[in-house]
Amino acid sequence: YYTSAAQCYSLITREYRRGEGVFYKLTNDAIRILGLTRKQRSLEIAKRVLQQPIFAKSLRLYFEQGYPVNKEQIVEIMKQVGVKNLDNEKDTIKRRSQSVKSAIRWIMELQRT
Repeated sequence: YYTSAAQCYSLITREYRRGEGVFYKLTNDAIRILGLTRKQRSLEIAKRVLQQPIFAKSLRLYFEQGYPVNKEQIVEIMKQVGVKNLDNEKDTIKRRSQSVKSAIRWIMELQRT
């Protein structure tokens, strides 16, 4: 999960070396981000998270309604933005919606730090 997220946010690349197998390498952006202060690092990661439509739309809805989005709202947004592999398995939907809620909560808490 974390490897996929880091790849999605262009922080690592997956490489294959013959005889050595698969390994992951930090991108130049990731190296730059690691050199920032904790607050600056968090803001850079938040920017990357919010480039994904599911997170941006969920945060926008949070602001519009004045309170956190719920699971049903997140699932509806997932459908709108075309989240892949969104099957009807309740565990998958619950896990994905919880990930969105957690990320939005983390982003909102950044303003207090």
